Amino acid sequence: MTNTRLEEKFESHFDLSNLVTYEYEFANSTTKPLIHQQARFLLFTRGSGKFVLNSKEYKVKKNSIALIIPWDISEIKEVDQPLDFIKIVFNYSAFTQYLTQMEIFTENNSAFYKEIKDNRVRYLNDLEFKSILRTMKKFRAEVGDISQYYTPNKDQFSRIYLLTLLVELTIEYLRSKNYTDKSSSDQYQVNINEILSYMYSHLSEKLTLDKVSSVFFTSKSSLTKYLKESINYTFKELLEDMKFSKSVDLLTYTSLSIKEIANEVGYNDDSHFINSFLQIEKVTPSEFREDYLVTENRLKLFQSDRKNDLIRYIENNYTNKDLSISMVSKKFNMNKAYVNKLLYFQFEKNFTEYLNYFRVTKAIELLKSTDKAIEDISYEVGFNNSRSFRRAFNQILEISPSEFRKNIKLQTSEGKIIG
Repeated sequence: MTNTRLEEKFESHFDLSNLVTYEYEFANSTTKPLIHQQARFLLFTRGSGKFVLNSKEYKVKKNSIALIIPWDISEIKEVDQPLDFIKIVFNYSAFTQYLTQMEIFTENNSAFYKEIKDNRVRYLNDLEFKSILRTMKKFRAEVGDISQYYTPNKDQFSRIYLLTLLVELTIEYLRSKNYTDKSSSDQYQVNINEILSYMYSHLSEKLTLDKVSSVFFTSKSSLTKYLKESINYTFKELLEDMKFSKSVDLLTYTSLSIKEIANEVGYNDDSHFINSFLQIEKVTPSEFREDYLVTENRLKLFQSDRKNDLIRYIENNYTNKDLSISMVSKKFNMNKAYVNKLLYFQFEKNFTEYLNYFRVTKAIELLKSTDKAIEDISYEVGFNNSRSFRRAFNQILEISPSEFRKNIKLQTSEGKIIG
């Protein structure tokens, strides 16, 4: 557990402007334990291996599905055959807020939440798998595909449609009958997850080290040592990180007042919350919310023609070795900083990062569908030389083009497996 690390707020390509993201991923090697700040569904479509979630070990293969919620700890422990999976990342706070507003479920007393927390990895029969796959493809049609940079237009109904789809997907998941066999491993990690889950769920109760240690029947010194050894956090650091993470979600996705948010995340008063937020983000909560909304509204001007034209221009000209941010800026009469801001808002990547990602995405298709030499492919997708291509490929996928061609399967947007 000493290697367990905390997932950064935007590590999973999750953008505050997005309620949900869709991505198709591959895993051909083990991973280190990761503490998640964003919820996600993982639908395994190919391969086999062992997946550890909150210290419980599961065998995963095609038709397996996992549900991860904030502050879960996961890792891929073994890969017998390279794993392919669809990843739906979503904002759990916005999701639970929506359920509460529906007045059907409340987090404190509903069996719905207990089902979510008690059932995390399942096998699906063929009918269940096909049904959930269809639902996941609806997400892709609505929000696009990060791995392929497919970005459809959104309209004023997108948010409510995505929340409805999340409810549909969750209910389909909970209705599935076939559970995976699971065996507990190190109880040490189970307790860590229980502590994280308890703290996140009870932030409004103004948690203290004394209170949390009493809940888990341990001393304050033992709990302090436990957190430090397992995730290298002090209790105060962990609590502040959780408060900040949840407050960002509430500022972004709800209309709660600053005072209500302060109470929701466990501050004694709104002034304490404002000061703490200011120290971390260098702006007040109100300024953060206003800047987010202004930025979102400003960028909505580009949701139709201009933004789509700019992205389409890059994607249509990626093979041009002379394509540069200067060329794009001049073409669309924008300064370079604004081009980068626009792309970062959409993809969390600046111009160079986005162009390299798009070129590598096209190279992946050629690596798997043709026998062309790697050097020829590098020129075909727009790199000036094979050295820069290999460097970009390795930075993005942490594997060389030749290793990828040899070991990784590719699934097209139509579901066809290549390689």
